Amino acid sequence: MRIVSWNVAKRRNCDGQVAALLTLKPDVVVLQEVMERTWPSLRAGLDRAGLNYAASGRELAAIADPSRQLACFVAIVSRWALLPGCPAAVPDPGAVACVRIEPPGEAFEVVGAHIPTAERRDRWIKVETQEGLVARLKEATLPAIVCGDFNSPRGEAADGEIVPFATARGGRALAAERALVGRTNGAGMVDVFRAVHGYESDAASWYWKNRGRTGGFRLDHIFASKEVRVSRCDYDHACRDTGLSDHSAIYADFELECANSGMPDSTTASAFSSEAP
Repeated sequence: MRIVSWNVAKRRNCDGQVAALLTLKPDVVVLQEVMERTWPSLRAGLDRAGLNYAASGRELAAIADPSRQLACFVAIVSRWALLPGCPAAVPDPGAVACVRIEPPGEAFEVVGAHIPTAERRDRWIKVETQEGLVARLKEATLPAIVCGDFNSPRGEAADGEIVPFATARGGRALAAERALVGRTNGAGMVDVFRAVHGYESDAASWYWKNRGRTGGFRLDHIFASKEVRVSRCDYDHACRDTGLSDHSAIYADFELECANSGMPDSTTASAFSSEAP
């Protein structure tokens, strides 16, 4: 099975975005920064390709405080039937979409997330979304995958230690960021890309340019619970290089672990589970 996660950056070239996604041959697609005006076209294009089941974060849970609603939301599209999952307690539920997916065999959970940046008008929205997401992941009762644009970290050391954006803020903000990313997150789920590649690869998924200087951060992630066995995880940079988004897509090939699976060439998501984030 293949899952693809991509921040489409509120852009309107839905046909191009769908075509880019289909080159990756996904079974499950998790999109971030989807707009109301683009969601019907994205959904229809993927439906024509056989990904016939879909839900957005806004459809799955109602927002309690409209003043904290973001301009965009997360959406999940699947080749197999999906059911609403227990929502995360976050300021805007549209930023964290939780579903149960039922392929032939064992069901699993997918949680798609877009951690917003701290805003001048709502400086705690990022922290509260990080906290609510980790709390929701701790409650998972099925094998689970969480993926999306986490807007974190600033960097990663060769020993797996993260360099947080929230260092200057400290306290609650720093704790929330550290709980979300690292070799394992606060719910005990493993960073799949690092489990496969280690820390030799930089693989920044978003780049900035300023006065002739450029830099990048690895903001887009897939984490998985220990029951998930991963054979591949990589970034697709072509979708960013062609201007369809300012983010690269990330994808992973996985199976759910069972007693007689016999997959010697795969990496279990528990590869880093004994190490601190």
